[in-house]
Amino acid sequence: MEEVKMEDVRAEAAVAVASTLVDKVHQERKSNAAKIVKYPPPPPFIRAVLLVQAFVRRRAFLRSFGGVGAGDNVDEEILELAPAKPMMSIALNFVRRLKSFRWVNIEREATLVAGLVDAQAANITMRDVSAVVNYYQDKVPSDHLSLNVLQEALDRQVIVAKEALQERASKLTSPAAIVEAMEQVITDFQVPPEREDRVLDQTRIRLKRIVAEAEETIRKMLAESSSTPSIDAVAARFKRDFGPVASVVEEELKVARIRRVQFLEMELETRWSRPFAGPLPPHSRAARRYELELGKKNPKVIALVTEEARHAATLEADFEVELSDLRAKVRDLTQKRMEARARSLIQDFDEKLADAAAQVQEVIDRAILNIGPENPKVIKRAKELLSPDAHSTLFALQAEHTADQLRAELAVADPSPEAGDRRRGCAMALAALLGQLNRDHPLQAKLRAEFAQDLSEIAGTGAAREARDETAPPLPPPDEGPGEVTPPPVTDTEKPGAGESEGPTGPTDLELAIQMDEDPFKLEPTPEETNQALFEAGVRQYDDDPNLDLPDEEQDLWGAPKGFSELTSINHEVLDSTRKADFEDDKAKLSFDPDPANVLLMSSIAAEDLSPEMRKKRFEQEKAERARGEQKERTAVLTLEELTMETVKLHTEEVFKLKFVRSIAEALQIPKHRVKVNGFERGSVKVLLSILEPTGEEDEEGRNTMSADRALQELAEQVEDPNSRLRLGEVGPFVVAAHLDRDVIKSDRVKVGSMA
Repeated sequence: MEEVKMEDVRAEAAVAVASTLVDKVHQERKSNAAKIVKYPPPPPFIRAVLLVQAFVRRRAFLRSFGGVGAGDNVDEEILELAPAKPMMSIALNFVRRLKSFRWVNIEREATLVAGLVDAQAANITMRDVSAVVNYYQDKVPSDHLSLNVLQEALDRQVIVAKEALQERASKLTSPAAIVEAMEQVITDFQVPPEREDRVLDQTRIRLKRIVAEAEETIRKMLAESSSTPSIDAVAARFKRDFGPVASVVEEELKVARIRRVQFLEMELETRWSRPFAGPLPPHSRAARRYELELGKKNPKVIALVTEEARHAATLEADFEVELSDLRAKVRDLTQKRMEARARSLIQDFDEKLADAAAQVQEVIDRAILNIGPENPKVIKRAKELLSPDAHSTLFALQAEHTADQLRAELAVADPSPEAGDRRRGCAMALAALLGQLNRDHPLQAKLRAEFAQDLSEIAGTGAAREARDETAPPLPPPDEGPGEVTPPPVTDTEKPGAGESEGPTGPTDLELAIQMDEDPFKLEPTPEETNQALFEAGVRQYDDDPNLDLPDEEQDLWGAPKGFSELTSINHEVLDSTRKADFEDDKAKLSFDPDPANVLLMSSIAAEDLSPEMRKKRFEQEKAERARGEQKERTAVLTLEELTMETVKLHTEEVFKLKFVRSIAEALQIPKHRVKVNGFERGSVKVLLSILEPTGEEDEEGRNTMSADRALQELAEQVEDPNSRLRLGEVGPFVVAAHLDRDVIKSDRVKVGSMA
């Protein structure tokens, strides 16, 4: 029988057992691949403790045999008997823990670790302490001392972090700032995710309250916002206050802006009819508003701005055409006056010239309303064609009217964007009007002090800057000649605002020509010739200026200012033969060349003057003038209860007379020569009126030939009717509180009293 070797049997049995164990382990790994490890590796704090223990244990063993801590110069047999190196010890410990958790006395280890954590709690982060608690809470009994010690240490750290967060949050008022403080505390104290609820619970309650208050504030601001810029400002405020905090208000802001844009686009299409008609300022304000809210690249806004530019060009062209026609009319009347010899004809032409000058003033007045007082062309023509008194009076009246509009807008205090645009438009117009008045004018200090805030807000706008650029600088004092001089110092209250410039400082050529029986359209003489002629005639250009005290023998160093004389005739027959060679040089010095169309028009008018029809018409005018002197009158007193003589003198009595004559004649549809203003009385200003009886023939313009009594009755009715032609006309603001008394005016001029 063959002998069996036990060693071989043991070897085969060991191989069989090892194979079985390997198959079992392989099968367990497959079945437990998706399962969570029941006993995870220890947290970093425990690993650090084990590392320190292994190092201390090995060093103590080696030192017991006389070796140093690092193991140098130690016998190899002793090293084999010594504990494993620290890293190897930790590896063996982890392997044994994974193989059999009972290999470690977990309760004793938990107690030792809890003591270390409690002693070093101030130097350990909350995240490390929480990891230790999570590791031992399912490995030792729930009432074990180690868990209680660890939980107390963790609670202390949670309380410290919560109190620090609440102290920061109590000083914050916006959701974004509170959220930022919460994130900062989590970072500073290394709060683990499972402990964030305990640290942030009270602050989250405060955050909800702050979010509700902030949403209410944003909703109120949104309700008060009526333009896309204001809505965008509220959206920026929301983004700054809320930050990452989500809110339904964000969607409300988007919806509000979309609705505002849709409304503006619909309004732009339906409100403004094309082509534009009426005054330009409302259209300009609307165009600027649409550009601001919808953007300059919006196709509808581009179309509106293009139409606005076309309308502005049309109004400016119409303005120039009207002035051109009036220039031709004045030239024609001046030529006829120079040729007339009869006194009645001269008086009639003087009256018509005065009426033409009033028409020029009316055209400029209407242009200020329709085009705007800051328009460079309107400013230039006003300086050229108006006398200093008329210029000052016209712009002063417009400034008072604009100031009344601004007061009304400020009193209403409408918060809508359109009302704000109207207020800014009134302020800009007022600044431009005041800029055309002399700096010592009474309205300067009064209105600038009353509307100081409104004028300062628009001081830097583009419109005021454009008006300032287009306005000529003030002229030097007349007693120092045309050379460069240093202007006198001006106090703060007297400094002109943005876009200011001095008004005209001399009479127009039309006035001088009427006084001297000369043609204002002929080529201007040299300054020496003009000064000599004025001096010999006794005409002083600055007699109306009380601040000047020039001796009688002193001549004017400036010469006559340019006015109507800029429309120099190109007919060489009116030129002196000795000056024909200098015609081109003189013509180049003029502000602009005459329009060929105007020259043709003037030539045709001059040709008509010699026709039989025009001679017959002049004969009839002379006859009517003679009959007019024998007309009877009916008198009345128009009392203006809210007007004083100071206001009348501020604008001169002559200007008021012309305005009332023109307005009453237009309101009653009768010729102007039938209306006379005999003067004014103090107190509540009383306008002394006379209405001439008709001559029995219809006026040349087809005006009404009603009797004087019927005219006074119609005038009294229009004074009481706020919708009458008189109340809606040029003097409407002065007759708001007025009444008409038909009475006899005590005057040498009146020969027949009223029959009322």
